[in-house]
Amino acid sequence: MNKVFKILCILISVFSSFVAVSGPDETVTLGNSEHVGKVVINEVNNSADSYIELYFNEGVDVTDWTLIEEGQGGNAQTIFEVCSFVADPTDCSFYPAGTFLILYDVDLHNTLQEILLVDTNTLDGPNGTDILVHYLRYTNNDNSGGDWSFEPEDPDSGTIVENPGNEGNICSKPDGSTDPANWGPCEETPLEPNLPPDNIGVFQIVHDGIGLTCEAEPVEIRACTDNTCGTIDTSITTDVTLTVNGIGQTVSIVNGYSTGASFVYVQPNTATLALASDYVCLNTGDGSSSCDVIFSDAGFVIDTVASPSCDIQQLQLRAVQKNQITNQCEGALVGEKLIDFDFNYNLPTSGTKLPVMNGSALAQPGTKKSYLLEFDQQGVAVINQFSYGDAGKINLNSSFTETTGEYAGLYLQGQSELTFYPTQLKVNARKNNTDNTLLDGNANEKAGNEFSVSISAQCTDGTITTNYQPQTINAIEIITERSAPIDPILGANGTLVFNDKINLVAIDGDWNKADIEPASFISGEYIDSTSTYSEVGLITLAARDINYFGQNISSANQTIGRFTPHHFMQVTDIDGTLTTSCNDFAYSGEMDAATQSVGAIHYLVAPEIRIEPYNAFGAVTKNYINEFMMLTPSSVTVTAPLTDQVQVGKDGSLVALTAQISAGEIMPNETAVLSGNVNYVFSAMDNFVYTKNSNAKIAPFISSIPLEIISVVDSDGVSTEFIDFNGDPVNAVQASVAASLNIKFGRWNLQDTFGPETENLAQIMQLEYFDGSSYLLNTQDNCTVFTESSMVLIDLADLDPNSTSVTDETPSSVTFNAGETIDLELTAPNEVGKIGVGYQAPSWLQSDWLNENDFNENPTAEATFGRFNQGKRIINKKEIDK
Repeated sequence: MNKVFKILCILISVFSSFVAVSGPDETVTLGNSEHVGKVVINEVNNSADSYIELYFNEGVDVTDWTLIEEGQGGNAQTIFEVCSFVADPTDCSFYPAGTFLILYDVDLHNTLQEILLVDTNTLDGPNGTDILVHYLRYTNNDNSGGDWSFEPEDPDSGTIVENPGNEGNICSKPDGSTDPANWGPCEETPLEPNLPPDNIGVFQIVHDGIGLTCEAEPVEIRACTDNTCGTIDTSITTDVTLTVNGIGQTVSIVNGYSTGASFVYVQPNTATLALASDYVCLNTGDGSSSCDVIFSDAGFVIDTVASPSCDIQQLQLRAVQKNQITNQCEGALVGEKLIDFDFNYNLPTSGTKLPVMNGSALAQPGTKKSYLLEFDQQGVAVINQFSYGDAGKINLNSSFTETTGEYAGLYLQGQSELTFYPTQLKVNARKNNTDNTLLDGNANEKAGNEFSVSISAQCTDGTITTNYQPQTINAIEIITERSAPIDPILGANGTLVFNDKINLVAIDGDWNKADIEPASFISGEYIDSTSTYSEVGLITLAARDINYFGQNISSANQTIGRFTPHHFMQVTDIDGTLTTSCNDFAYSGEMDAATQSVGAIHYLVAPEIRIEPYNAFGAVTKNYINEFMMLTPSSVTVTAPLTDQVQVGKDGSLVALTAQISAGEIMPNETAVLSGNVNYVFSAMDNFVYTKNSNAKIAPFISSIPLEIISVVDSDGVSTEFIDFNGDPVNAVQASVAASLNIKFGRWNLQDTFGPETENLAQIMQLEYFDGSSYLLNTQDNCTVFTESSMVLIDLADLDPNSTSVTDETPSSVTFNAGETIDLELTAPNEVGKIGVGYQAPSWLQSDWLNENDFNENPTAEATFGRFNQGKRIINKKEIDK
């Protein structure tokens, strides 16, 4: 029940199981008084002479008791002492059980009203405390909201009644009940019972119209809600007085039905049945409303008990007559006799199936058919085979007459009521699709989607007993259990909604009233096409009828499912971090130095995304675990990014990059809090390289590499793509962004060198980056490797390249130091001249030395020997734009 709570002049606070309602002079503790159930609000009248009637189930002293009433969500409030509103306040103290006490002239509303009956009132300020005896609220429509001042939650000792508003009078039937089912509109009965025991609605006397003077005649009395007796009032338990031609006897009714009632009538004439209460009659023999039973001294009797539908049973037909001396029944026929049989439907009053007797079906209802039977000395004939392939009650009518011979003038007739019950209920669940696919564990349905649950009444062979209907709305009960997954830590119980009734699914389930109207069973089957289950996995569902003509009919546990998530939502858990061989930066175009086949940028910490499974109601399904988790690495589709997310290059377009994305790893969350969630960890093999071209020749920038998830689809087809409640398509994915890395546009540079021809000449090499206008030394680079074999000598027609060679002055050093090195030397040629020097630089450090914007040219320089004859080496460093 949805409520909106508003604090008016009353403050509400909750302590443990008690709720305190306080005002300037009052505190009401909505806990259970010791007098709960002893005195109740019994009738409320809001006419011109408005009143509240209290009923005493036990004797109680109500001195200083208080009534608090509030109408229209706090628009009108009254607090008054009970004794101040009674007719004679001086006599207001102790009232015995059965008392009706009227409180007159109270201001009530007929649309939305709260009334609290409390005891031990002190009315002496905020420390005064009242304890709730009974709380009544009635409204004028289902789930009326309003602004409740007294009700932060429904009190245990409360009666919440929907839809009696706009009525001038409401009351409880029977008196003294707090059950909402017993409350509703009623006639004004101040100081009188609302429901006299012998005047409860309308009773129906059910009989078969004929009887024997030598045997007791069975009869059934039903408590009905109206003259049609289409609905039995199962809340009625009382005694009524049945009269037979004016002579009365007491018959007990329990839950709307009498059981085992009968009467004796010894005169071969008509007995008229009646009740002291309002009543109607039903003659099941001819379907009339006659209350007359015609008694004879002779007739047929079949002693029967309720039998399973479709089963073959044996019946005994007794031909009896009254012994005029003993007044007892004795045999009336001996030997083979042709007996006429016909039948009619009793409950229900129509059907499609015919009973079968001794291998031959009876004729249509009301049409006689003869069967040859053998009667023994006691007048008993055995019908060896009798079956009825449906449920309910039928009347089997038998008759015999002879005009000649030993039995000339003997006329016998009889009517026996036969009761048949289904041997089982069958529960099934099906998808609401064109194929009505069976959900028995071998098909899938999305959690929260509507599906159909059927309960059918059947014979053992699965034949549906089309005439079956439960006898009462409370007869059908269901039990649901979570059968899988069962995990000691992870997972959760789901909620099955069946027949608009919420049933919490537990590992050890409880039986729940299904509240199925009997008329909702059509041709022996009830179908709820709006059932939903909120979780993933499998459940079992079973049903039972706890009292079908005294029988308990149950079903086997039926597996229902498999239920999957309705959709996924994907969020980023960890953006991840990037690294290269130099940790803090990467060159545009830089590849892995070892393999030259993959980008140098890779994860230091791999990004992770969390995939959350949801039902159709937007709640996480915690049972998407273990064998019900259907995600694999290939379930996640990631778009390989083609550009940086934000950085633009020289021409205004985003700088390009190349990514190699591999399948990552699926890691189910193993904590109870995040049960059902699954993490996808990006692969350690993922790598990235920014394209080195003229557009990328810009100042250093911070990378922003988008990792966009196109979709997540598991092997059941559950996806991040779904239709939301508004009917709009949704793809619930979120881009992850790998954490930033410094990107530089670099080159490998060689300097011209000079020295004497008698000494080795150090070759200057520098690693540089473009700062937006010129190249600067990259002092961050302590990682790039150089080798002797990558340096080549070039013939300038001055010195023979064979006259010198490249040597490493410090072989232990193979990387640049702060972006430069002079460790590679040219050996002294001992002759004067120039020689060209080149270096086979890695592609990401090549440049456009010829200004062709192709950035694939290696660096070169000149080494001059003999220019200086001094003993010491002089190196002249100068940047030359090549």
